[in-house]
Amino acid sequence: MYDRPKEGTRRLIVNEDEAELVRHIFARYLELGSVHALQRDLEARVILSKHHVSAKGRRMGGLPFSRGALFHLLRNRIYRGQFVHKNIVHEGEHEAIVDAELFDKVQAGWIQRSGVVGPRPTVAAEEHR
Repeated sequence: MYDRPKEGTRRLIVNEDEAELVRHIFARYLELGSVHALQRDLEARVILSKHHVSAKGRRMGGLPFSRGALFHLLRNRIYRGQFVHKNIVHEGEHEAIVDAELFDKVQAGWIQRSGVVGPRPTVAAEEHR
């Protein structure tokens, strides 16, 4: 996952320990073939969500991953080094955690298993920075 940008920048910084977990989750999903099986696997291995403390001192995370959180994580283009704005995919300034091939294989799995074809974000033809 990422740490907050440094003061005065907007670029996310890779937290390598957390990034390794994200890559593991993507790869394990491909091995198991379902979010339900992935959730059970992570729970059996006692792999928990990121623990953090809010600005107000509230402790959050540090819990088993819910299926909803896993669905969100596996579809999140931030991990591919991109972001979506107004349903258009843009290349981010941050480093990708998951390579394009792995990310695309996971996304192809959703479409193949669900049979649902709905609106997908489109990739921006040209970046305007």
